Amino acid sequence: MSTEHAPSVDELPKISPDLAQAVMGRVELKKVETQEKQILPTKEDIQTEKQHKELTDKIEEFNTSDLKHAETQEKQILPTQEDISREKTIEGAAHFDKSALKHVEIHESHNVEVIDS
Repeated sequence: MSTEHAPSVDELPKISPDLAQAVMGRVELKKVETQEKQILPTKEDIQTEKQHKELTDKIEEFNTSDLKHAETQEKQILPTQEDISREKTIEGAAHFDKSALKHVEIHESHNVEVIDS
C-alpha cells in the first residue's frame, strides 16, 4: 500500500489570474504557415560522409607492424660556387664607400625628372 496521498486543493500550485482566464476562455489563434527549416543532406553530402567514414575506419584499422624500419639520412647541401660569390658581393656592399657618390635632388611633377647637381 502506498503512503502517498492526493494533494488537497490548497497544496496545488497557483497560477496567475490572467493565465487562468486565458486557459478557461476561448483564445483566437492566428493561422500560420509551417516552414521546414531543417535542410536535409544532399546525395553528395552523404557520399562525402561515407568516404570520410571509410577513410577514418581504414586509418584506425591500419596495422603498423607491417611497416618496415627506415633510417633517416640527413643530407647537408653545401653552397655552390655561385652562392659563395654572391655572398662575397653582399659582404662587400657593407663596406661600400658612400663618399664617392654624387648628391642628387629629386623634383616631382607629372613626369619625374632626376636632376644631377
